Amino acid sequence: MENQNGGDLNAENTSPLASCENLGGAPAVTPENRVVEAPSQSPKKSQPAAWLRSFQQHSASVLPGLILLAVAIALNWQLFTIPWVERGDLAVNALQVQNALHFRELLGNYSRWHFHHPGPFFFYLFAAGEAVFFRFLHIVPAPLNGEYLAEMIFSTSSLFLAIHLASIHVREKLFQPLAVLFSVIFIEVVNAAIPSSALASLWPPYMAAFCFLLMMVCCASIAAGHWKHLPILAFAAMVMVHSHVAQMLFVTVLCSASLGVTLIREFRHGRLPAMLRSHRRYLVASLAIVAVFLFPMVLEVAIHHPSNFDRILEYLHAHHGEHNSWRVSLLYLVSFFTYNTTPDTVLANPAARFRDLLNPAPFVASYWTAFLAAAWAALIAVALAKRGIALFVRYLLVEVAVVTLLFLYWSRRITGPMYTFNGYFFFVVQLLALFAIAACIANSIPWKLGPRLALALACGFAALSVLIDGLKIAEPSAPEVKRALHANTVELVIPMTTAMEIPGWGVASYLQRDRISFCLSPDWEFVFGPNHVCTPENENRRYTVQFSDNPTVCQKPCSVIYQEPQLYVTGTPPVFGSIPALIRASEPSHLQSGFNGIDRNGAWSEETGIIRFYLGAADRHADSHVLQTLGIGLPGRRAYVSFNGFALGLINRPARSIQTFSVPGSSIVWDGPNTVAFKVPDAGPVGNDYRKLGYFVEELLLQDKDSKAVVRPVSETLADRLVPGVTWQADGGWVPDGFFPGIGRLATGGMWGSWNHNDALTGRLTSRLFAPDPAGCVVVPVGHGPSVINQRMTVTAESGKLVADLPLHNDAGGWKLFEVHYDPTVGRIRINGEDEGTGWGQWLAAGDPRSCGN
Repeated sequence: MENQNGGDLNAENTSPLASCENLGGAPAVTPENRVVEAPSQSPKKSQPAAWLRSFQQHSASVLPGLILLAVAIALNWQLFTIPWVERGDLAVNALQVQNALHFRELLGNYSRWHFHHPGPFFFYLFAAGEAVFFRFLHIVPAPLNGEYLAEMIFSTSSLFLAIHLASIHVREKLFQPLAVLFSVIFIEVVNAAIPSSALASLWPPYMAAFCFLLMMVCCASIAAGHWKHLPILAFAAMVMVHSHVAQMLFVTVLCSASLGVTLIREFRHGRLPAMLRSHRRYLVASLAIVAVFLFPMVLEVAIHHPSNFDRILEYLHAHHGEHNSWRVSLLYLVSFFTYNTTPDTVLANPAARFRDLLNPAPFVASYWTAFLAAAWAALIAVALAKRGIALFVRYLLVEVAVVTLLFLYWSRRITGPMYTFNGYFFFVVQLLALFAIAACIANSIPWKLGPRLALALACGFAALSVLIDGLKIAEPSAPEVKRALHANTVELVIPMTTAMEIPGWGVASYLQRDRISFCLSPDWEFVFGPNHVCTPENENRRYTVQFSDNPTVCQKPCSVIYQEPQLYVTGTPPVFGSIPALIRASEPSHLQSGFNGIDRNGAWSEETGIIRFYLGAADRHADSHVLQTLGIGLPGRRAYVSFNGFALGLINRPARSIQTFSVPGSSIVWDGPNTVAFKVPDAGPVGNDYRKLGYFVEELLLQDKDSKAVVRPVSETLADRLVPGVTWQADGGWVPDGFFPGIGRLATGGMWGSWNHNDALTGRLTSRLFAPDPAGCVVVPVGHGPSVINQRMTVTAESGKLVADLPLHNDAGGWKLFEVHYDPTVGRIRINGEDEGTGWGQWLAAGDPRSCGN
């Protein structure tokens, strides 16, 4: 349309309004006569602060993460009210955490294969948690509580940082809510299978899983060209190297592939030099991070000989060529998808099949139904959208395949049982696959979310974690821990004063916090380190230590060594036994080194098992003695027995038997420790028991060589027929029922003792002579307190000749029945009890004798 002057209404610099004015005769508006009005001065909107803008940009990742962390902390509100005491592995780790508090720790957590994992990152993380939350802010009541908070923050941060980095490549807002939802579902499933493992555990195999996820996401991001994430990759990768010696395989392959892909791509396009220059600060930062993580590992190699690295190489050399079959390795891998948590038991059967690994729990079927439904939805969405799969998502899927193949290869090299905890980190590969599914759905469906709705959904899905019962930390309260420690024993030493033995590992960390050093047998060096190994100089100063919630139970010579509210660690000086001495391997205080721990009524030695006990010089009776051993040998495994280094002989019977050896009087140490060693050069696994098994020790009996009787313990249920007509004559402090009530009563017969609300009573108890059993056997019940110093129970003939000296030994005390086999030609016999001890726990008791057998 043209006006009268031939002007185009749509011509440049002409508006419809100007044309209308021209139609009315007004002058036309031209560039020369156009009046340009000044823009209106509307007030500028104030720009938010930089931190606020950053928070707004990352809120879809930050807020859901904070909500999940808050829920996890709320579910474990006891962290702020109940002090938790370390036990087991956590107690050992706490010792390294204390080293980290003073920047002295160079090693990772210990391995059961007698080396440490490469680096101490997690110990410095826990030290930071203890320092900040316990020592500085005082918001938790114990160091362990602060360590739990640090781990929960670290794992949650790793998870949501991985989600955030992935969201940079997946621009659609739907991705973040889906990723949060899938993460909550994944955590629920893993914790349903292994309670309190994901986000809520300090056990080393569990605590690095989400950092492994972060490393995989970073690798995909770098491969897709996002070099700004290189420092994060360096950090996550080095954390994994510190966490486990096997992670070097996964870190090396994944990081090399990721960097290689992007370097080759840039080189082909001729952009490599420019790219390196433009990103040099990220390269320098990454190298600095790697150097910081390498420093403690290099320093440890430089100052320790042999180093931890030498021990790792020694382990690899010792197990070179050992491998599992591809079939077993594949079944082990499958167990992480079926959530079978006992593959070690299942795969011990050579005929194990896939169906043996199926977990019938409903949550497993529900989880995989939802997983496959989401995968099908992603495939359909991608097919309908006809956009293909984004480069970053393709790298995620490739990583799922690569890590699975690496895990299968590594499974072949696992030594020992195929425990789930060995490969716990592999679970997160499923979450990585779920991230890829979420990305495909978000990129392909036409429905797009606004940022506010996406944030609301992500926060709502994070809040669903309140339903995850497995987020509750499986750690008992302090009193429960103390009760659990009562039955265990380890050896400790207080410097410059005494040595001691205390139940459990948990108190060791508290002793070190109070600067009370301690030591253990050389067997535990790989756990506690060389600085905590006992030396021979401490042998004569060993204390027996007990737990109590009441200090009044500790009377002289007992003393309180360490105390906390409702916890007293009390120590008693070494108590020395007498001849005859009965030593039970089931009493942990006797197992000095080289044993696999208590197993029913004894203990299996390893290649060299050493038992220790003390003898007092005042109880010396003869210059020559005999040692009887009761135990079980294995076919083809000879056990060489020595006493204080003096060779006694050989046990070569593959069955339960009693062996007798002569012990020269000159080899016995009086007023000091004596050791009996069992050396089995061919010790090793038996069947599915992967421990080193040598000789099973039950009891040792050291007695005078002139003693013709054979004395052995017997159960009261096997000796309940009283010898008729036996009466007693008592003097001094001996009275009927004179024993500490806590040991209980015998089922039948009368009882006499020298305890009458006082340990200091002394005296003598003698039975009337009674006729011997035709077979030469009698059962004598004996009761005593924790200390048997200056106490003796004997069987003598009418002539006064000693028939048997019953073995009394310092232990928890109580009733014991001894079956005495003797020569019946000695005539009538009597039982004699002598108590000359006036110290704490020194009392003696006897019961009416019984016939042997029911």
